[in-house]
Amino acid sequence: MEMTKIHVHTASDKATVSYARFMWESMRLLAARPDLLRLTVHAIGPTAAGAFADLPNAEGVQVQMHKDGDTGSTAHALCVEHALLYVNDGNIHVICDSDTVVVARGWDNLLRHKLINERIGIVGASYEDIGGYSSGSSTSQTYKKIPNATWMALSPLYSWKGLNAVPEKSANLPISNDQQSKIYNLPVGYSVLRDVAWQIPQFLFDNKIPCQAWKQLKGSGDAAVIIKGLENYHEEFHATAGIPFIVHQRGSLRHAYRSAKMSIRFYDAVDHYVAQEKKFDPRWSWERNLSDNIAEHQPELTANAAANDVKVGPGWFKGTIDGSVFWARNQPFNGIAHVDFKPEHQIHNLRLEGTCPKLSLSLPQTTEKPYVLTVRNLVFGPATLQTGKGAAVTIPRDACWMLVVDVDGVHRVN
Repeated sequence: MEMTKIHVHTASDKATVSYARFMWESMRLLAARPDLLRLTVHAIGPTAAGAFADLPNAEGVQVQMHKDGDTGSTAHALCVEHALLYVNDGNIHVICDSDTVVVARGWDNLLRHKLINERIGIVGASYEDIGGYSSGSSTSQTYKKIPNATWMALSPLYSWKGLNAVPEKSANLPISNDQQSKIYNLPVGYSVLRDVAWQIPQFLFDNKIPCQAWKQLKGSGDAAVIIKGLENYHEEFHATAGIPFIVHQRGSLRHAYRSAKMSIRFYDAVDHYVAQEKKFDPRWSWERNLSDNIAEHQPELTANAAANDVKVGPGWFKGTIDGSVFWARNQPFNGIAHVDFKPEHQIHNLRLEGTCPKLSLSLPQTTEKPYVLTVRNLVFGPATLQTGKGAAVTIPRDACWMLVVDVDGVHRVN
């Protein structure tokens, strides 16, 4: 079955050409299917427009030139507005800043899974929460917990006709009632900074389009991986727990690419991480799944429309024990499965595969001798293993653990 293409859009002027080139090259390097990537550079002026002719995969690259003189938010908005003319063509569209970098191997497959199989309308970077390094504690804030145009991916399953991106910075939008508070995720009494694409929350609400916003992480926090220890100026986003997906340098117009001190440190950290990441197989695989297991409804946007608020279908699951299939991929599945085997040997090998957000697995209980279980978990979300009674163990994705199953339940062997 034909794979869905991913069309990337970014803006660049003559000062940010190097940023945009590295952004695109990193996307191709880490994609599961780089041949299905397309790029449109929304170039500001002829110098930028002429700088992309020799990009890798040049047949998939096009340049749309905008006039000189459009700078800052205006130029960014023109890029977003122009990119929106391309959507609704059956492909996934990514709109991103040139100083963002995708850092996850197989990132394109994860977008296909989220935007097609899970039917999420839009995923991507979010603004800082109130009280953050850049956001501060003012009552004038950007909208929260909803993707923004720093890096966002749009699903082909929804219509984006009518979405605008032009900023209106001359006056903020007051949050005067509970409905507005739910739409923009700001308290009543605050106001929304009408920066580029500030219209997204209202558009999603009006059209009942579900979203997934990735929390913004800073270098001083415990959760950041790539930018940990760097200036809090930078941003890191994880699409799944603990796995960096994109990083954002910020300030590309003010900080020369790999020349300014902060840019050197940022891209050194990125290079080190990407060098390791490209050695591995893609973290995610993808197949189109239009079975009844996929949630057919389109949930309403809620007041806290963050990653864990979007209800999705259970996906698919396949399980093997000692090389034999105990749960086939096409077998009806609701998130709960049973391992049907008799633990006759001392050691058994369990392999879990799939795209389910989480899995609860029931193991045979033992009343006499314990048995050892090696578990390779390749499902999309965590897998919880338990017997009829006693302790349970939850195994994260991509983990390979050794467990002991005895009369008291399931225990991990460290």
